Amino acid sequence: MKTNIIICAIALCGCQAIEESGNTGGTEWATESHAEDDRPGQVSGPRRPGAENGAELVYESVVRKVDDEVVSFKEAGVFDEDKWRRVNRPAEFLDRREVLDDMVWGVGDSANGIEEYGYRVFRRDVEAVTPDPRPEKPAELDPRLVDMLETLNAEAILDVSLKVRGPAADPLPLLPQLGTVSAADYSNAMAKRKLALQAQVEAFDERTSDLITAIAAVRGTIVDRSPRSGWLEAKVPAGEVESLLSHPDVARIVGPEETTATTRYSMDEIQQSDIVDSQRFNDASYYGQNSSGTPYRVGVFEGDGLEDEVCYTDDVGGACCDECDTDERLKLTTTCAGSSCTKGSFSEANEDYHGTLVTSVIAADYTQNQALGYDVGQDDLSSGWEEEASGMVREADIYYYKIDDGGWNDAAECAQGIGTDCVEVDVANSSLVYTTKNCTPTTDLNSAEEEYENMFDDGVFSVGSAGNNGSTCSNTTCLVRSPHDLPKAFMVGGVEDTSGDYNDWPRMCEAGPKISPHGGATVDVGSSDTGEMSIVDLAAPCEMNFMTDDAGSYGTILEDATGYHGTSISSPVVAGAAVAVLDWLWDTSGSWIGNVGRLHTVMLAMGDRGSPYPNHAGCDVGDTLVCGSDNVLGLGRLKLRLLKNNQGMDPWGWSFLTTTITTSSSDPYKYLAFSEIPTGAEMVKCVMQQVEDMSDKEDISAIGLRLQIRNKSGGSCQLDQGTVNLEREDDFVGEDKHMVAVVDSSTNIEGKCLQVNLDRDILSTDNSVVVHTFCYYAGILDDEPN
Repeated sequence: MKTNIIICAIALCGCQAIEESGNTGGTEWATESHAEDDRPGQVSGPRRPGAENGAELVYESVVRKVDDEVVSFKEAGVFDEDKWRRVNRPAEFLDRREVLDDMVWGVGDSANGIEEYGYRVFRRDVEAVTPDPRPEKPAELDPRLVDMLETLNAEAILDVSLKVRGPAADPLPLLPQLGTVSAADYSNAMAKRKLALQAQVEAFDERTSDLITAIAAVRGTIVDRSPRSGWLEAKVPAGEVESLLSHPDVARIVGPEETTATTRYSMDEIQQSDIVDSQRFNDASYYGQNSSGTPYRVGVFEGDGLEDEVCYTDDVGGACCDECDTDERLKLTTTCAGSSCTKGSFSEANEDYHGTLVTSVIAADYTQNQALGYDVGQDDLSSGWEEEASGMVREADIYYYKIDDGGWNDAAECAQGIGTDCVEVDVANSSLVYTTKNCTPTTDLNSAEEEYENMFDDGVFSVGSAGNNGSTCSNTTCLVRSPHDLPKAFMVGGVEDTSGDYNDWPRMCEAGPKISPHGGATVDVGSSDTGEMSIVDLAAPCEMNFMTDDAGSYGTILEDATGYHGTSISSPVVAGAAVAVLDWLWDTSGSWIGNVGRLHTVMLAMGDRGSPYPNHAGCDVGDTLVCGSDNVLGLGRLKLRLLKNNQGMDPWGWSFLTTTITTSSSDPYKYLAFSEIPTGAEMVKCVMQQVEDMSDKEDISAIGLRLQIRNKSGGSCQLDQGTVNLEREDDFVGEDKHMVAVVDSSTNIEGKCLQVNLDRDILSTDNSVVVHTFCYYAGILDDEPN
């Protein structure tokens, strides 16, 4: 019996139905009834990673478009739901003693209007993977809590978090991406997910029953429980905290975490090509709606700011109304505190403007006359303000999560769609941070950090501000803020006023070191080696005009927001940019980009490699990185690259590989990223992310990224063949992300081959790690305006 599995490996005008015929070998092409185009200049994707990695091709599909019209679609093999789950969560299937790697690519020839997108899945045999045993650690008190207890009366009631001993909960069943399966199949997947969650809750309640009784015996009360991350939140007399430390089910007790919103802003025309270049995405209709017309969902984490002044997101004609919380793209607010999230309401002219400012950066759409008739049309606004004022993704839906005391975990779960009045979002922005600094991100996790990891696992791309601490430290002091200091969270900093080159952009943030706290956190690598993690992923503008604040009954458009600046604005710039990138890649090449690790990795490539404080020897050329990551700007200032025909990028091409590195993987794992680097290419860049989950281990792996520019052999690119013209690597121990770039002006890359080597230097105690690698070439440099 044949079954149509709607899985968008390559999405064109909607999803392609993949017919399940029992052919798993992938040897014959099934071709749609499109004529092959015979015009010159056709392009071709990368050569297949082959036997050198012990790989067997089990599925392949290729689509070719001319002038945006499909001319051919070919596929071999079957890409069913089992393969989809295995390539998206490979670590869950290592007991099969095989892994599935996959590769997706896009290449184009603008002169002839040609684009090609392809997808391949490979099977590799691996030996059984057994994580190293975790040593039993003695229970510990957070050092900050020890100091606090010395100053408190024994009867003072203290908010504490207790980590419960035992392994972390298994990830919930992965939901198919919306729009890729039928409504019935999605409903069935959701039902299975709810049953799994219920089982986790029941198991956690049974596991913690003795501990809850002990807390009650010392006059404590349970405020919240987090079954998935394994934490209890409680109110306990200060004099009884240490007695609970001796309970056999307690692994760690952490003191209260204060939250603070960074609230200094300003704004500017960031969308133009000389800054982040997002206008090209808007011009190409990538502004927050996928190809099916469904708006992407952005969750905004706030400590307050649930105001109706964000009515500019109302698409019904611009007139604000009393029911703004139910209209159009301002969808829902939930208040998370204690043990749950509950549906809330928006308030008029509230005392806080933070959430209004942040949301205006992400999703304002003044260009459709939204909010006109109130303060927008005031006389002192400059002409043409409508073209300058809209947000990064003006069609995305916004969901507010208000975090009250103890609500971090609940808000993170709610963003995953867990709980009543909760909706799973695609991207979550948090311009809210803990006041504490944490520069040992791979140890001593708190409950909120573990929930942020769960968001990653469950399909939510989490973007967070780094905090505004830089004025209190030297350039080498690590002061990034929790809970965004983990490998799975995307950490955003602001641009420092430390080099003249970084002030050339119009009205960029000139706030000095107080905007960008520095990375350089201490981490464990393998079982003993220690290294340093940059933590900051990208930097973004933090001084802008045309934001909305909460002044007046319906808000006021700030034409000149001088004095408001901070990473609270940098973060939503990146969050909105991520939605635009998700929109673009889903529309052109399919649902593969719905995997959060892949979106995270592609966003790492969207930097300009700027580096005022290079911390990798030999990786900087002037103020630009050629390898490694900077402790202040990460992989540079946000600079979006719309790799597509007629976008000033020609020639262009990209490829993305996901592989699982184990002790039995080929070392190095190597492949050719492209069939060749064409004439006219100015640079090639590869970025790599190690997917490091820290909920049940304290060390990370060390996987090196090494590029080789080689000559062709026999007229084509062949693995390990041809003279090596240049070899450059980023093997910095202690880093979870890597980057290597080669510029044509320094080493000729035109007509050459790009071989990518992933070096297995050290594996963590998990003895396996999922690695995402994204490479692209383009006809302009990544720090140049189009």
